[in-house]
Amino acid sequence: MSEYRQFSSSSSLFSHASTRDDEVTTGNVTDAFQDKTKDVVIVGGGPTGIALHALLSSFDVKNVLLIERYSNGPSKHPKAHFINRRTMEILRDRNAFGFGEKTTVASRVREEMSDVVNWRHFRYVTGILDEKNEELGSVDHFATERMEVGETTASTEGVAHFPQHRLMPMLWENALEKAKKRRENDDDDDDDDAFVRGDEVVRVERVMRSRSEKSSSSSRGGSNNRCRVTLKSGKVFEAKYVVACDGASSVVARTLNSGGIETKKKGNNKSFPTQTLGNIHFVSRSLAKRIKEKSNEAMLYFVFNKNIVGVVVAHDLREGEFALQLPYHAPVQDFKEMFTKKKCEMFVRNAICGGGIDVGDKNGVTLDDIEVLDVKSWTMDATVANVVIDEERAPRIILAGDAMHAFPPAGGFGMNTGIQDAHNLAWKLAIAIQNERDDDALSSSLLNSYANERKKIASENKTLSVSNYERVLEIPRALGLEPRALDALVFASNALPVPQALKSFAFEKILSAGRMQTVLLENDKKNPLGEYRREAVKRLCGTSGETLKLKFLNEELGFSYAKGVKATNPNVLATKMLWKKLEKCYLKALH
Repeated sequence: MSEYRQFSSSSSLFSHASTRDDEVTTGNVTDAFQDKTKDVVIVGGGPTGIALHALLSSFDVKNVLLIERYSNGPSKHPKAHFINRRTMEILRDRNAFGFGEKTTVASRVREEMSDVVNWRHFRYVTGILDEKNEELGSVDHFATERMEVGETTASTEGVAHFPQHRLMPMLWENALEKAKKRRENDDDDDDDDAFVRGDEVVRVERVMRSRSEKSSSSSRGGSNNRCRVTLKSGKVFEAKYVVACDGASSVVARTLNSGGIETKKKGNNKSFPTQTLGNIHFVSRSLAKRIKEKSNEAMLYFVFNKNIVGVVVAHDLREGEFALQLPYHAPVQDFKEMFTKKKCEMFVRNAICGGGIDVGDKNGVTLDDIEVLDVKSWTMDATVANVVIDEERAPRIILAGDAMHAFPPAGGFGMNTGIQDAHNLAWKLAIAIQNERDDDALSSSLLNSYANERKKIASENKTLSVSNYERVLEIPRALGLEPRALDALVFASNALPVPQALKSFAFEKILSAGRMQTVLLENDKKNPLGEYRREAVKRLCGTSGETLKLKFLNEELGFSYAKGVKATNPNVLATKMLWKKLEKCYLKALH
């Protein structure tokens, strides 16, 4: 959840309204209302929203995509960066994601992403280029011993390391190209307003048609139920359905779930501890070059030294593009004060060089091209909405993507689950709209199946992501850094009866003292405890399942919508399904 975005939480956003025969509306509202009629209004232009738009459009469903933040195109700040196999399968759909006859979004991702040698490892280090201290441990996720049974045959698609801020322009290019073709091939100009950028939803209403409208609607086979979406600019859209894909702070989701959001870990009464992080986006071709020279490539570098504990994501070594993720602890630590440009540059250098080592070396190779591009704050959470579709007899408001669920990034399930939500929902909306009648049970049944199926998967992926996050914490624990102790430290600091500046000062000093545990890891300070901790990290990295995994074959391809059925190896699942079909055919033949 990005903290730099502002939202209105007014309960008046979501309401019911009706149009009476004697109701008088002003000309401006009526004109806008009549001019902007769609089957579906999609709120939010992230990966889930743009994927849903593409899929609905491939089914000839008239829809409009509303994007609140779109000043100079999609955000260039790094977010998600891992695309799993099921999502790659969806992105190869030529009707929805095709460029011409041969190229798709999936094929372009494969062509444009960095070679797997650059991202097959996770590395645990005191500094990315720390010359004085050896690597604490590493995991090669494509090593033979790490491969799961049937992994190479489960899908024709593989996983991809391709950052969201490069995927989004590709998805937008596809969407705009297809909208242009639809305008050229169609007499009407319905696709002229397929996208609304830089506007904000201020009100969503369920509307019942007037008696005269009902009569006209019934003769055309349409439903009496609809939604009205009002934007800050005054534009008004009428639609049969509204899908909220506008992120973890979705106003529609919050209003739909006014009873609260489910945040408990499965089988545990403790809530997942929300964590705020600063994400520092920086570039350095010199750093990328040095990494290649040292054969030290990785997707993730988990850094532990006396100055910093954080994670560096190598988004693209060819371009020297990285992001440093650092936890901070509000309100004891203030984001703006902690992440000034000067401090961000210092954090980056400490992550690269370890405990205060100079950036240069005796060969004259220096990292003098480090450039901090920007920094954003985001909140890591684990939630699944209690309500993902409005509980009326004929549901019209639907949640998808981060508006429905939020996970820790461990495992990369956030964006992938959202795009898969869109894939599940699109064809069901298309059938519901095509076959819609008054009180049509088919439409309600289809859409409720979406809610039941995707909420189940979201809950399972949330549980897995929390479990993955716990695996991430095993390494700092092995190094004597207990992450949960920070919660107590934050609580104690807040309770101090002193000014905020003194609270922050005291917290920083205690935090710094805690990080001094990592000094024991330095090679020039040989000691039994430091050696023991190094060996502990090596053991964790050498045991499958003890540290964070990259690939999750069962959850990517072997998930099931059946109640009580957990994800299993997709090859085994396919065999079981085949035998069930053969068994039914055999029994039918006997009769």
